[in-house]
Amino acid sequence: MTTDAHYSEEIIMESKSLETTEAECAEGRTAPRVSLSDIKTKIISEYYYNAGDLARSFKHPEHASLDVLTICLVVLDNGFTIIGKSAPASADNFDEALGQKLAYEDAVRQIWPLMGFALREHLQRQVAEVPPAHQPPLPDA
Repeated sequence: MTTDAHYSEEIIMESKSLETTEAECAEGRTAPRVSLSDIKTKIISEYYYNAGDLARSFKHPEHASLDVLTICLVVLDNGFTIIGKSAPASADNFDEALGQKLAYEDAVRQIWPLMGFALREHLQRQVAEVPPAHQPPLPDA
């Protein structure tokens, strides 16, 4: 376990789970959408922490459960921050690298709907800017 927070450029994880989700979402679709690549482009830095190390550095009471909690702090290009986390059910299963990967995935999965909301807002503004005569008719309900 690390005792200091650290930043690592090589930790940008390639997750089979995220890649599978991306492939499934992209298959046969041409309309605007948020891709995994879009998300990665927005991430400017990642910081990984072990909660036990953090607690000790602040001289908080120790608790063994904190030693297996991995935190990934992601900073986006606009300064917004997202916190991903990961912890195994059993301390015997703790693996620092896997914890970082899973905490990163958790952060990315939180970013996806936020960027989806921003895209939806952008698309809605585009529709609102089109004069009514040029808008396609709404489908019957």
